Amino acid sequence: MPQPINLDCPVLLTDPSVACWCLTGAMATVYGADKFNFAYEKVYRAIVKLFPYYDDDGRPVVSFNDDPSTTHEMVMQVLEEAGV
Repeated sequence: MPQPINLDCPVLLTDPSVACWCLTGAMATVYGADKFNFAYEKVYRAIVKLFPYYDDDGRPVVSFNDDPSTTHEMVMQVLEEAGV
């Protein structure tokens, strides 16, 4: 029987039990270390362009990701704008 997922217990990106990723973790998983900065910069710029209020603290990717009001549709908009 599968074990329940504990979303309050973070694991390494490479752990087979990983159940979800933050936006930064997803980029790291998809692009790897060699292309991560390229993807991060594109996502950073897309967030600032589409949702400039997330840049108030100078950390728009974290602010966008951690905001409980961020929707899946918003994430998809950012990824589309960023081209990643």
